[in-house]
Amino acid sequence: MGDEEKPPLPKRVEFGRVLMVLTSTDKYPDETPCGYWLTEAAHPYAKWIEAGWTVDFARIGETSVPDPKSVEGAMDAPDAEAQLAFRDMMGDGSTTAKKLADLLADEESPVIDKYDVLMFCGGFGAVWDFPQDESVKAIAVKFWEADPGKVVCAICHGPLALVNVELGDGTKLLEGKECTAFANIEEDVMGTKAVVCDPTGPGTCEDLMTAAGGLFKVPMAVPDGELLMKPTPFAANVVEYSKPESTTKLITASNPPSAAPMAEAVIFALDPIKKDFDPPRVELLAQRGKLVKDLEEAKAAFTTDITPLKASNKLDDMDALQIKHIATRDWLLGRLATVDAEMERLAINRQMRIDEYVAEAAAAAVEEE
Repeated sequence: MGDEEKPPLPKRVEFGRVLMVLTSTDKYPDETPCGYWLTEAAHPYAKWIEAGWTVDFARIGETSVPDPKSVEGAMDAPDAEAQLAFRDMMGDGSTTAKKLADLLADEESPVIDKYDVLMFCGGFGAVWDFPQDESVKAIAVKFWEADPGKVVCAICHGPLALVNVELGDGTKLLEGKECTAFANIEEDVMGTKAVVCDPTGPGTCEDLMTAAGGLFKVPMAVPDGELLMKPTPFAANVVEYSKPESTTKLITASNPPSAAPMAEAVIFALDPIKKDFDPPRVELLAQRGKLVKDLEEAKAAFTTDITPLKASNKLDDMDALQIKHIATRDWLLGRLATVDAEMERLAINRQMRIDEYVAEAAAAAVEEE
């Protein structure tokens, strides 16, 4: 057993490169303004930039603008400043985003060599240009059939980019794959089902993706006071599909609340170290923060409770309160020490995994010489 060859470590991309594709449709058929959905671009962008990744933008036509309704919604968001800064950075997209057809035509710098992730951003504008655009279909095929594998991801109405994509073997890209997008129940809530369907639009995401062979997953959640999960409009919902015998992944998401979770899923898809170690680290940090807060609150409560006892010289009550406080403090400090020890072990194991990757890369470089 000891002489058996150790299997190679899974592919790891520590600092990914993303091409985010934005709709250029800025009006519904009735001339009401639309565009890409601000949250669905700004939240993934923030996640990826924070991780040290590179994000570039492509547009279908000459410009690309956020849906005014999505900008209005951003005004009341906790991260309103960041979302509006993203909007201002992007402008109308004419200079910040390159035309997708031009990127595909650049033979000196092939788009497939420059990026690890292809993302189709959502927004109602995508309904009218993503499904039929030939550049969209071409780039989706390139990324899905690439070797080594890539990640193809899309959110909300963005997955409509994939409904008409046919692969080299004649099958639809979505055929037989679990996926999601803006669900029919969400179109109902928004009152947009009629406008995206015939005769003014191609149809809903759920209907078109199902017709293309996709195994559509609606957003689910457990309503307050209930025990079972039920279809729930605007519940965060991210669905992953792994291509057999490949590192290629399809990651789709349902709605604006899914934007940041989708971006994190993409990071984890490319970096197994982050996937294995970041979630437990975040959980331990949350536990540690709560324990520190509990210690501070216990100390404050002790100070508050003992003050009147000192004033009235109630020694027995003071002793009892001190014993209780010391017991609570010591228990919390013990838990804090345990969490700190778990964090240290996690950090050590993470570094060991990183060292394995470094050693494997060094060995591979020696073999190539």
